[in-house]
Amino acid sequence: VIPFTYLFFFESRFQVLRILVPLTVFAIVIEYLRVHSVIIKKIFDNFLISMLRLHEMDGKYTGATWLFIGSTLTVAVFPKEIAVISLIYMSIGDTVAGLVGRKFGKMKFYDKTIEGSLAGLIVCLLSGYLVQLSLPLVVVFSGAFAAMFIELLPIS
Repeated sequence: VIPFTYLFFFESRFQVLRILVPLTVFAIVIEYLRVHSVIIKKIFDNFLISMLRLHEMDGKYTGATWLFIGSTLTVAVFPKEIAVISLIYMSIGDTVAGLVGRKFGKMKFYDKTIEGSLAGLIVCLLSGYLVQLSLPLVVVFSGAFAAMFIELLPIS
């Protein structure tokens, strides 16, 4: 949603950041309260616990918060074309890598699967080609390879 909203509805990064920065701050505050407030922890335990990963249950930031942080930094730092394609890779490529990896993954690389990363790479290459904007294909494809290489790294 974020990359296509930026692409089609906003002229400048500042317009997007006026929305992303407050959402990111809100997400970080909720993360803090999730760990330090009994009431917020109960709400998470009652309604969202099934969606959390094990490390998120131990107090680490959720994927949604990291998505907001990454999106905000990407929009703040990079020109629109690079930011949009990067956000597409992050949202679509990473999602496909996770889904395919969980369902079909056999070959592990740390806690990731080669199958998931390859599926994510294919989706990034395809979406990058389709969206490409004004970027040269070598930049689009290099970005896709870089995105999936980073996705494969054992970063937690």
